[in-house]
Amino acid sequence: MGNKQVRIEIGSGFSGLPDLDDHQRALLQRMMTSDAVLRGAPGSGKTTLLLSAIAELVRQGRSFLVLTPDRSRADALMPAVQSMAPDAVRPVRTPTAWAYSIVSQWRNTRDEPLGDVELLTGASIDRLIVQLLETTPLNWPEDLSQTIQALPAFKMELRYLIDLAAEAGLAPDSLVQLGKTHSIPQWETVAFLLRKWQEIPELAVEYRGTMQAHGAALGRSAARLLSRWDQDIETLRLRSDAPLPQCILIDDLQDCTPSLLPLLQSARQHGTQIIAFSNPDVSVTAYKRGYANLDLDLAKVLGVDIDDCGGSYHSTPRLHELNRQISSHITQSGPFSRRSAPFLGGTTDTETPVRIHSCASSAQMGAAIGYALRSHYLHDDIPWSRQLVLVRSQSLIQQARRALKRSYIPLAGGQQAFDFAANSMTSALLTSLIPHSDSAAQLIDLWLRSDLISIDTLHVRSAIQNYVWAHSETVRDGALSQHLTTDMLSRILVDSDSLPHHVETELRKLLTASSLWKESTGLSAEEGLWKAWETADVAQTLSDRALAQDADSDYYDDVLDAVIALFRVADIWQQRNPQGNAADFAAELLQSDVPIDTIARTALRREGVHVLTPEQAMGKHWDTVAIYGLQDGSWPDLRLGHRLLRGDLLTDILRLESQGSDCTPSETTPLLDDPRIQRRAILDNELRRLLAATSRATRFLHIGVVSNEDQAPSQFVELIAKASGIEIPEEGFTPEEVPPSLDLSGHVARLRFLATQEDDQTRELAANLLALLAQHGVHTAQPDKWIGAGGISSDSAIYGQQNVSISPSSFDTARACILRWFFSANSGSSVPTQSAADGTLIHSLAERFPHGPKQAVVKALEEEIQAMNLDEEPAATKIHLNHLRDMASALGEYLEGATGEVRVEVPFDVPVSSVNIRGRMDRLEVSGESARIIDFKTGKKGAKGKIKTDPDHPQLALYQLAAEELGYMIIDAELKYLGYGDVRTILQEPLDDNSKNDWINQLDEVASRMRGPHFIATPSDEACRYCEFTRSCPAKDQGKRSVE
Repeated sequence: MGNKQVRIEIGSGFSGLPDLDDHQRALLQRMMTSDAVLRGAPGSGKTTLLLSAIAELVRQGRSFLVLTPDRSRADALMPAVQSMAPDAVRPVRTPTAWAYSIVSQWRNTRDEPLGDVELLTGASIDRLIVQLLETTPLNWPEDLSQTIQALPAFKMELRYLIDLAAEAGLAPDSLVQLGKTHSIPQWETVAFLLRKWQEIPELAVEYRGTMQAHGAALGRSAARLLSRWDQDIETLRLRSDAPLPQCILIDDLQDCTPSLLPLLQSARQHGTQIIAFSNPDVSVTAYKRGYANLDLDLAKVLGVDIDDCGGSYHSTPRLHELNRQISSHITQSGPFSRRSAPFLGGTTDTETPVRIHSCASSAQMGAAIGYALRSHYLHDDIPWSRQLVLVRSQSLIQQARRALKRSYIPLAGGQQAFDFAANSMTSALLTSLIPHSDSAAQLIDLWLRSDLISIDTLHVRSAIQNYVWAHSETVRDGALSQHLTTDMLSRILVDSDSLPHHVETELRKLLTASSLWKESTGLSAEEGLWKAWETADVAQTLSDRALAQDADSDYYDDVLDAVIALFRVADIWQQRNPQGNAADFAAELLQSDVPIDTIARTALRREGVHVLTPEQAMGKHWDTVAIYGLQDGSWPDLRLGHRLLRGDLLTDILRLESQGSDCTPSETTPLLDDPRIQRRAILDNELRRLLAATSRATRFLHIGVVSNEDQAPSQFVELIAKASGIEIPEEGFTPEEVPPSLDLSGHVARLRFLATQEDDQTRELAANLLALLAQHGVHTAQPDKWIGAGGISSDSAIYGQQNVSISPSSFDTARACILRWFFSANSGSSVPTQSAADGTLIHSLAERFPHGPKQAVVKALEEEIQAMNLDEEPAATKIHLNHLRDMASALGEYLEGATGEVRVEVPFDVPVSSVNIRGRMDRLEVSGESARIIDFKTGKKGAKGKIKTDPDHPQLALYQLAAEELGYMIIDAELKYLGYGDVRTILQEPLDDNSKNDWINQLDEVASRMRGPHFIATPSDEACRYCEFTRSCPAKDQGKRSVE
């Protein structure tokens, strides 16, 4: 027998149950004799009662099963349950896992087993839906155009409706009738698709072979099988009784879906006792069709009253009062005594258990939270593992983790759910296995931005420019792209003598990776992945970085965990799809936007702070909780969802019907479809999420918010402040000044600052302390290690003698400040603003409809707006959309008035003196050999009814120079400003010889500065107003700290 490696994890043991109070003992006694449904406030002992009930069931020798809404809560509860019942097999499960086991046992405990059951993944469901859409002729309402149908949001809503119908057991004919009754024509079309879905043979429980189980339908299928189990023992010769325990206990019922109800009802009919615990005020799964008040429906089915668990034992008096105040703002249904439950714990408040950190930027907010966490670790003896950072949604987790890493806060890792499509490393590996264009530019870009390749954009830019210069006669006319392609790689590597060895090695890896897809259809999923992984050849490098025990080790642990998990998923996928190939596997994972759970091993990590969402944190408590980013517009997020196919309305109608409502459609539809009522329901869900977050804290609660010109604190901040006794100044909170971090780097930074002060004694003491630290091996205290102390790495020019490539927009930037141009060209620019997004949209309309007409332009805009799924009720949104509509209308009027030939998005890459001018012109209105240059702008400039002239406009001048090189005679060049809702023109006459020479001289001057190696900051009000690089600019106070 060979040796097998095992991993022992410390800290998962169960320390025993606390003593119950009199009220809890009375509840436990009743629970042991009858069905029970219990509500309780956070910390009121619901889990303690559940575990006490299990202990009593074990003592009585009765079988049991515990159900929790999701796997993370099941994993958290399992050690305690397993310690009480060591012989029980998987005593804690999710409802889906329980239903799966019932269906599987029914199919296979018979004389002729039907086959395995395979649970459909989200990506598999999406793929089936796409196949149905492609093969089923459907008549959608006119307002659901082809553009909208092609959107991912449309397919997500379609999947939501199919899941909802399956969960509710809704027949296609019933959906058709509901569509007619409530005047929702989309449902009639969806019903036709639903019928096709239900006709897929592999989805049926009676299917012979591997059943493809739809998770949303599994609960009702299992309930139906349980109801006929005794009959099937005779007719189908089942060899076992119904797989039911004597007692089922449900924890956190408020986060389960209504499909659990029929399953519990069938179990009860077989004599199984039901005990459920709930708190509707902390329901956090409404977006997954969870129902906060499901306990009311269950109590009705069981014929019992809902009991209250009593007072709260967790947290402190002030935190308890905060939670009570938040819950009082949530719409109430059923018993509400939990909201007035007293605090029974023995702890007392610290001076300030709730603290609000108002900061001027996200970076400062991260620093403030990092400082607070480290302060608790050092001064309050709170371990890192007892501290939690909460974000509203999964999309913010990485942002929060990056912010904490900047403060050197150790983070817990070892995740088991991976979004392979969003991870740069796994996305690049998968993309190399799917067919793509011969240029492979997107694939090469993905590899360059991942850790699979060690060269950066400067290396790539240098390689391209050196090649262009060496082959200027053959390349220039081909308008060579700045992005690497397979063709460009091949050409560069043919003449690789001028390349540094490591650059050549990495470029050859890129070239190999770009052609891997040609073999992938003949390889299995694992074989294809190994091909890509071996091509990258980074295993040893990543392993060394992960083991380095430095600030980046956790990151590289995460990278390797994701790769290992990907191989694990590939292995399972191949077993389920023996005929599938690597390309199919990669395409399926890249199309999935839902993190995939795996059981792959992850790296052992040191103790650290968890960063979670409220739903991931449910079932556990921490001494310190920090909420990261309680911002207006994001928490609460009051956007109305599922509006394209009206899944929101169908959810409410089905819920009313399940509760036996006798209201007529004419009464229910206007009420359910009232935006005010819908928004109130959404606000309730956001408050529940907030309460779920604040109630995780037992000692300290920190609220991080950003307050500046672009971001404002959430309305919930005021609620928390008032409930916590924190006074809000009339002018709002003053931005917090974050002191240096409470770690070695923070102390060194402080000493470096003090060493530059005028006071001799302070300066000398700081210098001596820095020297002492340096003697003890703290390299950051050594002056020769400070940024800038070692001189510049190279005094060579960035460009050689070849032409400098420049676009009209970058010319304007470089002319104003060459340092800003250098930063943006080599490190990227800031996140696009709303105005930039509006400009992209307007330009796309101008490209699609070069001759209008106005009606088509306006209609296309409305389709885009509908596809955005925006809530148009808030005043700011209305103003923004009306502004867009005004601009589209003005654009449409101009376009339909144009006559003659029009060319749109005209590319150019032409040599002018020492530069290559490169870019695109929005529009050329051609008349014979002459052309008028048109550039659309969404800003607000120009005078109504009057054409302004601007001979000094740099972009128009460069457009003219480029157009002349393309062979056009220039009529004029015009900027068309649409920002006022009409068309306002700024015109530049054709350049004369003197003007051309002047602009060419300016081009040469800017080009000489672009070559480097020195890039001098040129501060000015205009150049600095919107610059995103002030923190790195030596001409600004914020940037001096990075270079001095």
